[in-house]
Amino acid sequence: MKSKGSLFYSIFILLSIIASGIIVFFSSWLYVVTTSNIEEEFSNGRTHNLEQTISTLESELQNIEYSFNVYSTTSTYERVIESPLSARNFDLYKEVVTQLNYFTTPNLQHTTYSLISLDQSWMVSDNRLSQLSSEEPEAIREYYLESNPSDLFWDTGSDGMSVITLLPIFSREKTGIGIVNVSNEDISAIIQNRNIQFPIIILNQEGDVLYSTGDKKDEIINQINAVDFMELRDSKESNGKIKMEDNEKEPFTLFYNESSHNNLIYVTALFDSEINESLNPTMLGFTVLGLLLILFSLIFAWVVSNQLTKPLRELKNEIVDSDPELKTKNDFDYLRNSFETIISQKESLETVLEIEKPALKRQFVLNTLLGRNTIEELNEKSRTYDFPMDDLSKYYVLVAQLDERVSKETPIRLFKLMHIMEDVIPANSQLTPVVMSEENVVTIMAFTEETTDIDKKIIEFSESVIALGEESNLLVSIGISPEYDDFEETRENYKKAVQSLSYKLLLGNQSIISFKDIKSINTMSYTDKDLSDLKEAVFKSIQLGNLEDAKKNTNLFLASLYRNSDTPSTIEFGLLRFFINISELDRSFETGVINRKLTEKFYQNLLFHHNIIDIEDIINNDILVPMTLEMEKRTTEQFQQLSNQIKEIIDHRYEEDISLETISDELNYNPNYISSIFKKETGITFSDYLLDVRFDNAKDLLVNTDLTVKEIAERLKYSNSQNFIRSFKRRESTTPGRFRQEHKVQ
Repeated sequence: MKSKGSLFYSIFILLSIIASGIIVFFSSWLYVVTTSNIEEEFSNGRTHNLEQTISTLESELQNIEYSFNVYSTTSTYERVIESPLSARNFDLYKEVVTQLNYFTTPNLQHTTYSLISLDQSWMVSDNRLSQLSSEEPEAIREYYLESNPSDLFWDTGSDGMSVITLLPIFSREKTGIGIVNVSNEDISAIIQNRNIQFPIIILNQEGDVLYSTGDKKDEIINQINAVDFMELRDSKESNGKIKMEDNEKEPFTLFYNESSHNNLIYVTALFDSEINESLNPTMLGFTVLGLLLILFSLIFAWVVSNQLTKPLRELKNEIVDSDPELKTKNDFDYLRNSFETIISQKESLETVLEIEKPALKRQFVLNTLLGRNTIEELNEKSRTYDFPMDDLSKYYVLVAQLDERVSKETPIRLFKLMHIMEDVIPANSQLTPVVMSEENVVTIMAFTEETTDIDKKIIEFSESVIALGEESNLLVSIGISPEYDDFEETRENYKKAVQSLSYKLLLGNQSIISFKDIKSINTMSYTDKDLSDLKEAVFKSIQLGNLEDAKKNTNLFLASLYRNSDTPSTIEFGLLRFFINISELDRSFETGVINRKLTEKFYQNLLFHHNIIDIEDIINNDILVPMTLEMEKRTTEQFQQLSNQIKEIIDHRYEEDISLETISDELNYNPNYISSIFKKETGITFSDYLLDVRFDNAKDLLVNTDLTVKEIAERLKYSNSQNFIRSFKRRESTTPGRFRQEHKVQ
């Protein structure tokens, strides 16, 4: 290897020192900044996750409070809370249980709901009715009413935390108490659903631990108690963090957040060891990166030094050795060849650009709708893509949506719709249409300040698109954004155009809906009670297995919901709540009709604003019919079993003092309910069947025994023998004595 000379090594050493110094300084500074950022990200992430967890839990807890608050304002509550509950008034008890079960949500499946009547001294808890002793109401009043100034407060529970609501919520005179025991299992499930891996502790205002989970939770609680966290927290903001340092314990930062709704305090901790474990790979990475950069800097210094000294070496070689074979390559020839190559590549690129121009135009519009392009980029691309650019100042987003159900031909239909829009809307009024989703084609329309009757033109374009679409067997609805003059607001106005299409739920298919006209779409308001009554009628029809009434009530419910809703979101909310309620009914009766696939189908139709007929078809044919038929089958079997059970009691115990009321108490059913079922299944009334059995046995006793008429009357529970004789004569057209004489075997 030839010597490169002293100048080469001088330049190489100098560049190596400078580059290595810069790299070491930069790496050290970057490590410090990264460490600080990681610690801040850990802190912000922990705070954010805590806030998200609080938001999720608070949503469920507020639903609990809201449910009891609303219930306490109803006439049903007043009627129930002032009534004595026992096994005899089963309907009232069932009504209380049904109301408490209605409070249950999918995320709080193990949570129990209790209602206490202070005046009537009863409590319904976990679907069980219990009567309070004479001392318990006073003790409850003292603990819940006199000791707590608030109508709503939190306490520790047997297996979680308890929400205590003094009812009615808006009255000074409290007649009842609602208690919800939110189980630790439900809280843990909600936290785990958010993939929370750190400890969480929930305290009330008195500092009592209502819930705790995660590793090191006991250590955190001990340190909280050791520094009197509640007093320390009261001196600061309602949310923040406190550094907890103990020479004997691992230091950590305590994050707390006090709920503005119910004043619960949510606490978590970030241990220093968690940050240090995350920093170890960072330190190793920066070390490896620094070494690699130093290595690259040495290579760079070598190359630069070599290039800087190359002319000198070439000159020395030329002087020392004039052999023509050692002449260096001509740099100008190299540059000329390079320019010729670039010109050739440019011509090839222009050809490719011309071929790909339609796809590039659509990609530009797509990026604009996604908020990735600016007006400067539009100006830059306008001539290349043949976009209209005559002092544009007014823009509109037009969304064309297929109204048909999704099918395998959807992509073909979308491209057909896109070409229709290209043909109908002049090129000087739009950028170019693009397919944005599996049912939408979108274009950006552009006009100058001098253009007149813009709204009229857009409507005419929309009507033409719908008409040509119908000729091509396409049902299309159009959503139009409001006018905007800032090109960079295209994404927001695209969302408004899509939002306007949600009003198809009110206007139907093949509609032209402008966002600015949405507010004028309004109908009469409705009360939640009206829909609730219709919905309850639907559920009652299903429970009784009456398909005709179920269909009739469902159609009334849906018609009322559509007719009396003022926005699509109101319809969506009503349909969603109806589906949730009927899902709970399906789960309660274990009919197994609503599965995951059916749930996804319903939500898909509701989410994409499909035709109301599709949604009604799912509700009627996929849910209502199979569930009602299953309940009808079960009801028939249940009625037969109950009727046979009543007949068996009468057949074996007719000599006892039995009645419809005694049997209903024994079987835990309402007397009228038993009477109607018995007559439906046997064709005769309960009393007639009891008389038949008793008189059949009376005739047997008259013929086959020597018992007197009085003794037989007493065995059959007649108050006196004369009543028995009159009844026997009225029924058999003869007296008991004559009947015995005529039929007794001699």
